[in-house]
Amino acid sequence: MVIKYSFIYQLSLIFGGLYESVSQKFEIGKAECREKVLTTKNETMKLLITLSTLFISIICNSQNTVIPYKDNVINYSEVVNLDSSYKKNDLYISAKRFFVDAFNSGKDVIQLDDKDAGLVVGKGFFSVIWKANFMYSYDMQVYHIIKVYVKDGKYKFEITDFSYKYFISSSQYMAGGWQEGSLNHWKGHNEDKVFNQIDKEVKNEIIKLKNTMKNKNYSSDF
Repeated sequence: MVIKYSFIYQLSLIFGGLYESVSQKFEIGKAECREKVLTTKNETMKLLITLSTLFISIICNSQNTVIPYKDNVINYSEVVNLDSSYKKNDLYISAKRFFVDAFNSGKDVIQLDDKDAGLVVGKGFFSVIWKANFMYSYDMQVYHIIKVYVKDGKYKFEITDFSYKYFISSSQYMAGGWQEGSLNHWKGHNEDKVFNQIDKEVKNEIIKLKNTMKNKNYSSDF
């Protein structure tokens, strides 16, 4: 009987040790599993935050440019007040100078020149890149009308009548030729990027115009 109980006691010690060992390994395994789960959760959260930030950035960038419309037509306009030392004739001269400096030509650009009415009208031009798809990009020519009205101490500019023109080379899939039309309701792939470029170019023209109109050093020799 003593031998039997001793054998049972030894077995209990062995199984007890095995149980303790297995329990420890199980606890270690659980801890490692929890750590992996937490690591996975952290990585997932980081990924979600990155994607959310990227998505917000895309949305914000797409909303950065708001092309101004008036009566469903693209229209940039502003009345700029100056001091009384700026006379109508001075501003008229500066307006003509703007077209010469901005477009390297006065005669080819200016379409209406009425000194008595204080009005100078010219046709502006710049180019933007339209990436129509992953294979084709086009040099889009953008035309627009710039009107400058002048009075003593102030002037008004209006930039409108936007149109586009670009050339498509012929291929087995499409007929080539010039494509043109109004930009007021133009739609195309990546159109937001095109209008971003247009807005940037027009605002650069406005800056040039304002700088020119403030300059009193221009000669009246036109």
